[in-house]
Order: sequence, then structure tokens, then C-alpha cells
Amino acid sequence: MIQSTGALMMKRLGSTIGLACVASFLSYFMVSRTIASDAVPSSAAQAHVEIKKMKLKELLQRLEAANPWTIERVSEALGAKLKLADIQYYKPNIVNHSASRLDYGEGLTIADVILQLDVKKDNKMYKITLNLDENSKCFTRDNIKKIYPDMDLNKFFSDGVSHSEGIIEPLGGWIYPIGRPWGGLLFHFEHERPHCLRSIYLEPPKSKYDGLSINERKVKLEEVLQRLEAVHPWTVEKVSKALDVNLKRQPSKKEVSVFESSRVLYEEDFFVLDMNLRFDAKTNKPLWLILEADTTLGTCFQFERVKKMYPDIELSPIGAPPRSMEMSKSITYFYTKRPWGRLSFGFKKVNPEKPNCLCDIVLAPDK
Repeated sequence: MIQSTGALMMKRLGSTIGLACVASFLSYFMVSRTIASDAVPSSAAQAHVEIKKMKLKELLQRLEAANPWTIERVSEALGAKLKLADIQYYKPNIVNHSASRLDYGEGLTIADVILQLDVKKDNKMYKITLNLDENSKCFTRDNIKKIYPDMDLNKFFSDGVSHSEGIIEPLGGWIYPIGRPWGGLLFHFEHERPHCLRSIYLEPPKSKYDGLSINERKVKLEEVLQRLEAVHPWTVEKVSKALDVNLKRQPSKKEVSVFESSRVLYEEDFFVLDMNLRFDAKTNKPLWLILEADTTLGTCFQFERVKKMYPDIELSPIGAPPRSMEMSKSITYFYTKRPWGRLSFGFKKVNPEKPNCLCDIVLAPDK
């Protein structure tokens, strides 16, 4: 995963830019290249757009001064109009706007500029990418050092880009980050000598949840469980109101009625990937309520945290009914008896990065 690369980089940098900034860059690198190749014709097929003459230093100063970044302000800073790019990004809330083949004179030619906005956060700027044309003047690390004297030539990172499909592709160069009051600048130089500048990235501080469809709720784990216990026996209306979620009916077998909600983020990064509430279709009595936590994206809640909440919790020899015993092969379940039934907590058995993290909560009322 790209997170290991980001973590290594942060140890080496002690940077103020932030892990999310680096991780998102690594995830995005090949996507920006896809945009460039798919959306931008070759230099032979399309002439450069001649705009206001300016040096690289002035261009970067204008882009920094355009903060807070909008389509209009970035377009003005570039001297070229950004247009909506019909390119799908791996984070669904991110929309791309681009301009291409920009010739600023004196050898500075930008192959394409991509402005990414998060539509779920009032079009807040997610990232700006500038890819230099292959025929542009060669800007070396020393050239950038003159523009940004605080650039440390001994602090850089380089690694592969790991995609969800399991493909690892080389970056083929070095990335030099520079902390700015608004976030971070990253300069990507080619691996081959004379190590010319290939891309520039402007990134504000990010949360790891930025760009994802997340429903944020200011409620801690303890209160989540207290609210659920308080509204038993459960109905769709009571659970929806208690947790401030929208439970939607799902296709199911005739014997049961299933309602679900997903991707709910509670305080302290307790991230519920899926919430599943089931009823007996004939009697309409609740069968169970399951909260499946994401231990990769969210915080790792360990056994000690749950033990403080429920001191009488003990190991379950039968898993977490109605969960199948198959799940007990990868999850260790503990349970406590409640006035309304059985409350079970599942912890992953094998997770090298976050051992024994809470991944499953099962509320099963007595029959």
C-alpha cells in the first residue's frame, strides 16, 4: 500500500506537509499522467497556446496568490481558461478541470494543468498539478532552489505507485517537498540526468477521508452504543434517528427485511464501513444490528478500550451469533450479556499494521 511509502518519507523528512499530502500524491501520479495522455493531444497535433509571458517563479507566485483556489482564480493566475475534464478519478468526489499546451515563453511550456476540486466540500481545492512539456526548458533542482531557498536538496523521496489492482509502477525520479503556509509544494524531477523538472504539485493539508463519500457525525464510539441500547427494541426510524443515518432497504430473502447504511465516520476516526439492521419479515422483530468497522482507514480501537466500556466482557466460544463460525477463523469475538440480549465485539486476528483492531460489533437481541 502507498501508506508505507508515505510513512517512510515522513520519517526522513520530518515534514510539515503531512502524510495525507504525500499519500494522495503517490496515488494520483499515474492518474495525472492518464489525464495528460488521454485528454491532451500530442504537441505535433496541437499548437501551443501563447499567453502572457512569464517565468516559472512568477507563475508559481501567481498560483500561490490565488489561494483560496477556484476555477476563476486559478484560470486568471494561469492566464488560460480551465475547462471541465471528462476524466474519472479514483476518489468519487473529486472533479478535474484542465488547460493544456500553455507556452509562457523563454522555454517554459506546460503540457497540461489539472485543478482538482472536492464537490462534497464546497469545491475546495484538492490539488493542482502542472506537467511540463517534454520540449520545455530543463529546470534543474538548483533552479528551483533559487526560487525556494528553503528547499532541502537532501530531503526527497522516491518509490513505486501501488494501485488497488496490485500493480506497482515506478515514479522514475525524485520528489522534493517544500512546506508552505497553505500546505505543500512538491517538485518531481526526472531520474535521468540532468534531472529536469517534470511536474509540480500544490496541495493543501488533507484528511485521509478527503475526496471520499463520508458521512461525518460528532459522536464517540461509547455514545454510539449507548444510543443503540437506549432505543431497543429497534426500528428503522429509531436507529436512523439515534445514529443520524439514513437506513435504506436492500434486496433480501423473503424471510428477512434488510436495511443498510454505509461509510459513517464518528469521532476519533471510528469509521463504520457498513451498518446492517435486519428484521423478521413476518413478525417485524429485530434480528440483529451489525456495525462493520474499517480498521485500515479508521482508527484502531483495541481490546483495552472496549474492556473499559464493558468490564465483564469475555471470550466467546461460539463467535458472534448470528455471524457464521467461519468468521471466527479471522476474527476473535468477545461478548457481554445485556438486558436486551448479546453484545459482541470482533477483533482481527491477523493484521500486521494494526493488530487486534476492533472490526465488528454485533448486537443480537434475545429471541
